[in-house]
Amino acid sequence: MTEFSRRYVRSMLQFEAVVRRVPNSAWGNATCCTDWNARELVGHTLKVMTFTEAACGIEGTVSDNSFEEIAGEDPAVATGLIVNRVWEALEIPGVLEHYGPTIIGEMTVDDFLGAMWIDPVTHSWDLADSVAVDHGISDDQANTLYAQALESIEAFRRPGGYGDALQGSNSPVDRLMKFLGRTSIRS
Repeated sequence: MTEFSRRYVRSMLQFEAVVRRVPNSAWGNATCCTDWNARELVGHTLKVMTFTEAACGIEGTVSDNSFEEIAGEDPAVATGLIVNRVWEALEIPGVLEHYGPTIIGEMTVDDFLGAMWIDPVTHSWDLADSVAVDHGISDDQANTLYAQALESIEAFRRPGGYGDALQGSNSPVDRLMKFLGRTSIRS
C-alpha cells in the first residue's frame, strides 16, 4: 500500500464507522448538504467510492440509481458491501499504477486516491453532524487534509461540490470544515 491508498482506505473505514453509529430513526435527517438527507448523503458517498473501482478498470460498478436507492433500506449494509469491494479492488496487484480515465481526469489510481480521500472524510463529518454522533476525524488527519486542500480545493468549489471558505476556528477539524465551506446544521 502507498500513503495515498492507506489514507483512502482509512477514510472509507472511518465513513463506514460513522454510518454504523447512525440511529435508524435518523436516516431522514437534514444535512449541511442541503440537497440530501442523511440516507442520500450516504448514497452519494458510496457512488463516489464506486468511481474508484471504475478508475481501477472494473466496469459496471457505478450505479445509475438515485442516492437513496444506492444507500438502500440499510445504509450500513450497503456501505459495508461497497467499502469491501473497493478495498478488494485496491488489493489487485499493480492496480495502483494503473493509468486511465477518472472522474477528475486521466491519472494513476494512486493519484486518484490521493485526490479523493477528502470525500469520505468530509462526508463523515457531514453525516455525524446531521445525526449528532462522533465523526472520528483526528486533529492530525484534519491538519493533513487541510494542507492538501489548500493546494487543490478551488477546482471543486461549485454547486454540488465544496462551498466557499468560511471563517475558521482554532480546532483543526473545525478549521478544515470551514475551509471546505461546511456549516453545522446544529449551529
